[in-house]
Formats: sequence, C-alpha cells, structure tokens
Amino acid sequence: YSLSDKLGVGTRGEWWKNEGNSQYAWTAGLNIKPAENIIIRPEIRYDWSTPNGVERNTTTFGFDAIYTF
Repeated sequence: YSLSDKLGVGTRGEWWKNEGNSQYAWTAGLNIKPAENIIIRPEIRYDWSTPNGVERNTTTFGFDAIYTF
C-alpha cells in the first residue's frame, strides 16, 4: 500500500504443510524510496509451527536494498 511517493507498506501471510505438520508465516515491511533508483525494504517475519505437538516460534528482522540502473 503506497503511503506517499517515497513510502509504502506491505504484508503477507503464508501457510503450508511440511511432512504432515502445518507451518505458518506472517511478514510485514516497508518500501522506502530515498532516491529515484534506490528502494530499501526492512521487514519483520514471524514463523510458527507445531511439529509433534510442540509449539515453535521464530521472529526474524531483515532488510534488502534494490539499486536500479
């Protein structure tokens, strides 16, 4: 979703099965455009699953940068 010409937000949810166990992920992030040819994308991702009835949770912070020419 575009908030302005230089800032946008986005999110996505995922669900899949791995060897019969359900796994889920949710990611939210920003698209920051400080210059015409640069996009910086920080994000937070939350993963959770219950293999063999044991709940497992992981939170990951990351970012990437895109330079076009």
